[in-house]
Amino acid sequence: MSYFRFVIFFIISGFAVPVSAVEYVWTVTSTGSEQSSAMNTVHSSAVAACNAVYQASPTYEIRETNTVVGPTSAACRGKMYNRTTDQPLSGSDTAFGTVARSGDSCPVDSTYNASTGACDAPPPECKVGDLFPAKGDDGTVVTSADGRNYVVGSDPPTACYNQCSYSGADTRPSSCYGTPGGVGWCNYVIKSTGENCSADSYTFSKSGPQLNSSDTPNVPDSTPNDPLCPKGWGVSNGTCYKLPPKYCDPSTGEVCAPGTTDPDAPPPDPDAPPGTPGGSPDPSDGAADQLEEAEEGAPGDGEACKPNADGSGCGGPTVRGEQCDKVIECTGDAIQCATLRQQKKMACAYEYEQARPFIENQIAKDGYKLTTKEVNGSSLFSDGLNASRWMPQGCPAPKTITVKGVSTALSMQPACDFASALGPLFVALASVFFAVYVGRAFGGS
Repeated sequence: MSYFRFVIFFIISGFAVPVSAVEYVWTVTSTGSEQSSAMNTVHSSAVAACNAVYQASPTYEIRETNTVVGPTSAACRGKMYNRTTDQPLSGSDTAFGTVARSGDSCPVDSTYNASTGACDAPPPECKVGDLFPAKGDDGTVVTSADGRNYVVGSDPPTACYNQCSYSGADTRPSSCYGTPGGVGWCNYVIKSTGENCSADSYTFSKSGPQLNSSDTPNVPDSTPNDPLCPKGWGVSNGTCYKLPPKYCDPSTGEVCAPGTTDPDAPPPDPDAPPGTPGGSPDPSDGAADQLEEAEEGAPGDGEACKPNADGSGCGGPTVRGEQCDKVIECTGDAIQCATLRQQKKMACAYEYEQARPFIENQIAKDGYKLTTKEVNGSSLFSDGLNASRWMPQGCPAPKTITVKGVSTALSMQPACDFASALGPLFVALASVFFAVYVGRAFGGS
């Protein structure tokens, strides 16, 4: 009996084939002649595959699209409009092609969406209590009997940011702005509920006109130095923005990776050559010695931070190292910093002081020296009068013709006399033209 079991196990094992999962993909299987260029293209969802069919027509624009998704296939339908005349074709719902699904599963941790045919990635993990700087609705600014201004109607908002939900319930305003007797708003620091949301909907905190003077008690601040944003956020043009994650923070005792001196920079790639992007700093370029403190106006021991009037300092925008021989360092808006680095790269690509010796050496050569030459302008006209002519000066001999046996001589002398009479006029006109032409050549007007 045991021998029989061994034989059965051997047979089953011999025919066992390892199986691996194949991710879902959608392929365009049929199209009209106008959409034939989309045939056999592969896409991540049924909607994406049909969109390729819709966009493939050079003559018609497909509007009011409707992708009908089934278990393993989908129909691409919509309404056709002529791209030239913008007129619709007859029929409100036309089929343009079909797409088919292959594969057997979605990637790990993703979920199949039956309405689109896509494998949706899992939503991000939302940490309860994360802070978010949000602007409340606009409201009316009213003034109390004691001269204090308040914003009425700017309640704590809710927000959906990066698929995480935030609530401002029972939250007091952190700062308010507006014009007395006009419109104002309040900013709130709301907290994450830990729940996910689908469509992002939010408005970052922002500054504005000062609502109350800085010495007004018992009202939310609205001075230019207000901390609009909580920790982990920065300010750019009076609006909050999310700071990138810190890779190391020596102030908290976290040890930075070797060669990393900027807390906001990623750890260096050990396989990248020194001095290249992602590599450790190159000791030969002196970059480590040129890095300075990132924040201006950093407070000393026991001293509160006092930002500058332009918002710099205490985490605000700062710029250092504008000189071409320095390493530029910029904090604040990421787009502005990238623009500044590109402008410096273009400006420093050519330094005149460095190229000056070469330029002066080239200019000193004989080929670049100016030469002077005198020309007698009065002789030009006389030389032209005495120059050889391209036609003979004398009058042609008479031309003899015979008509019915009678010979007659045609004299050219009258024409020559007429031309001689016009000669002075031609000379006078040529003299005027010559004077104007030469005069302008010598700088006249």
